Amino acid sequence: MDAAGGNALFLKIMFEKVGCKCLLNDHLYVGVEEKDNIRYIGGDVCAIDLPDASVSKISCHHSFEHFHGKKDIGFIRELGRLLKHGGEAVVLPLFLSGNYFETWNKSTGYKFDPLAETLLDETATLPGSENTGFFARVYDEEALQRRGLAVAERAGLSTTICRCILNGVDVPDMTRNAGALINNPMRAIHFKKQ
Repeated sequence: MDAAGGNALFLKIMFEKVGCKCLLNDHLYVGVEEKDNIRYIGGDVCAIDLPDASVSKISCHHSFEHFHGKKDIGFIRELGRLLKHGGEAVVLPLFLSGNYFETWNKSTGYKFDPLAETLLDETATLPGSENTGFFARVYDEEALQRRGLAVAERAGLSTTICRCILNGVDVPDMTRNAGALINNPMRAIHFKKQ
C-alpha cells in the first residue's frame, strides 16, 4: 500500500515491475474503487478503511512531512494497526535537523505543536503548495522521539532510521538539492510490526 500516495504513479511503476497487489490511500479519493490494477481507498491516512493486520508492506513517500496537526502520530498508530506480523513500512524522506520546525511558505496563523519553532519563508519550496497545505514538519531528535519513535513502540513497531545509499553512494545527491542543509544525507524511517 502507498499511503498518502496522490496520483498513484509510484504504484503503477511497482505493478509493472513486481506485479504485486497494489493499494493506494489518499484523502483525494472518496470510497473504494479498483482501476488499472490499483485499489484506491479514499479517506484519512489516520483511519484507512482496511481490516486490522491486513497489509504486509506500506510506503509513504514525500507526504509524511506535510501531515498537519497530529496526523504524523495518527499515521504511525495506523501502521501498527494495519501491518501484519512481520510487516514493514517505510517513510521517505524523514526530515531531521538540529531544530524542530513547522515550516510554511504561506502565512496561515496555524501552529500545530507548541514545542515547534515556526519558520515562515514565502520563497521556500519545502512546504509545498495548496496540495500540501503550504506546510512541512522538520523534526529534531526530541520531536522525532516524542512524535514518532515512542508512538511506534507503543503500536508494536520497531524502528530504524536509515541512510539512503546505493552502491556505496548517498542517493539522491543532496548536495545538488536546496534541502541539503537540513536533509543531507537523505534518511528514511523503517517500521516493522513485531
